[in-house]
Amino acid sequence: MFSRKTVCYVTGASRGLGESIALNFAGRFPEGSLFVLLARNGSDLEAVKNRLLQKAPTARALVRVFDQGTLDQRAFESVFSETLESAGAKAADFEQAILVNNAGSIKPIVFVRNLPAVEELSKYLNVNVAGVISLTSQFLRTFQSSMSRAVINISSLGAVQPFKSWAMYCSGKAARDMFFSVLAGEEEDVRVLNYAPGPLQTDMSNLLVESEDEGVRTWAKQAKAENQLLSCDTSVNKLIQILEKDSFKSGAHIDFYDEI
Repeated sequence: MFSRKTVCYVTGASRGLGESIALNFAGRFPEGSLFVLLARNGSDLEAVKNRLLQKAPTARALVRVFDQGTLDQRAFESVFSETLESAGAKAADFEQAILVNNAGSIKPIVFVRNLPAVEELSKYLNVNVAGVISLTSQFLRTFQSSMSRAVINISSLGAVQPFKSWAMYCSGKAARDMFFSVLAGEEEDVRVLNYAPGPLQTDMSNLLVESEDEGVRTWAKQAKAENQLLSCDTSVNKLIQILEKDSFKSGAHIDFYDEI
């Protein structure tokens, strides 16, 4: 996978795991590969872009402010074509296209009986499910079967195991896993991976102390105090090993702690 001249899109690339994916992937692809960093914070994206180019001087990189929760279909229809145009490139210039669906959120972390009104629930699903689906669909229309394609979904243990107060998060991650499993069945020439990165040292993990469930709060505090959380770089290095070995069944759910 890393031997091909590639255009790689990473969502949620302005910080945390998305930033780590961009920085650790960058130096592994051949000269002329293009990295497109998507997130809502433009200044943070520019900072990540600068670090990426310092680490991989032969790579190309650009940023685009993108709200995955938007209901504007034109935003999804234009994001790939307009970023390629901005880079002075076209799909045919590359041997491979990769989409890393990393962007997501965890709040609300409350019991089901205390979930917010339907408008807030819809916003959550727009960001974490509908936006991911629409972006992936447009990716497949832009980059077609004449080139190698791979789609990576950043999943979670919560996709396969319930956690109290995580009803929305677990439901969203489970929906994404199933969506990408269906994609793998439909598009046999697309490599699809649902990767659960393990418990990470990120802003998202810090929010767990706000959970309504005492058990979740206790675990979050203990994990942080006892240095049980993984660095993003550690988890991304495992992801790279999985992709390099390339022995997984397309559409599989693989956790950081799984043997490969």
